[in-house]
Amino acid sequence: MEGKSGILIILVILSALLLVAAIFFGVSFGIKLTVLVADYNVNLYLCIGCAGFFVLSALGAIIARNSVISADNTYDILCRIDAFLKEKGMSEADLARKDLSKGEKIAKKELQLRAKIQAKALKDVAAENKIAQIEATKQEAIEAAIKQDNAETQTVTEKVVAADVVKASEPEKPAVKEEINTISHEDWKAALEGKVKCGECGGNYSINKTKMGKIVLSCQTARREPDKCSAKAFVPIETFMQEFNSYYKEFYGNVLDKFDLEVMKKTISSVEIKNGKFYFKANSDAVE
Repeated sequence: MEGKSGILIILVILSALLLVAAIFFGVSFGIKLTVLVADYNVNLYLCIGCAGFFVLSALGAIIARNSVISADNTYDILCRIDAFLKEKGMSEADLARKDLSKGEKIAKKELQLRAKIQAKALKDVAAENKIAQIEATKQEAIEAAIKQDNAETQTVTEKVVAADVVKASEPEKPAVKEEINTISHEDWKAALEGKVKCGECGGNYSINKTKMGKIVLSCQTARREPDKCSAKAFVPIETFMQEFNSYYKEFYGNVLDKFDLEVMKKTISSVEIKNGKFYFKANSDAVE
């Protein structure tokens, strides 16, 4: 700080001398004085040179002065900090320890935050796995229901055959031809979506496809809110086809060689399924 003050003093003195010299040479040029030089015009150049150096030295003095002020302020701040520490009975080492403790707290908080983020990520993964397991369970339930329905259908068929054998006196009824579904899942959805209702809860039946490629009808209310509807059994699309063929024969008096999706769309406006029975509502335009 003392060195900067000395430089400031030198620059101030130099600035004053250069200013006096610039004024002297300027006046000498004005009165055409030739005491120091033979040509009074030289005084003009000397005046300009001294003025230029005066400006430079003045700028240097201003910079030096600001440096001294900054140094003084810094020194004052350090002195005040030192006095404050002495008043509180502390030292710079204590401050360093406090800063270190604060840094450790910040690092600890960051570690805790990272741990929370990782825990949340693991929780999200667990939730996704749980959802996947639920979906897999649903698919297994659908396939089990289809197998059960097929088994029940086979049992009913066997009972009907046995009854026909016992009741030989009754006229023989034509066997119901088993329908084979060759229609795509998308075509079934386009034809039946919104048309098949549940007779118990009034909800819509959806058209689903299992992992085994089977197409089934299921009540959406029973699947989503089991306490509101007990129609939890899945209906194979083949059963729907057989029931429609029977309805068509009884209502129109014609026998279809096989199920025709276009005929069904033209003749049926809606279907209601209740307690395993199908109630078809004919399309008024088709009846006419």
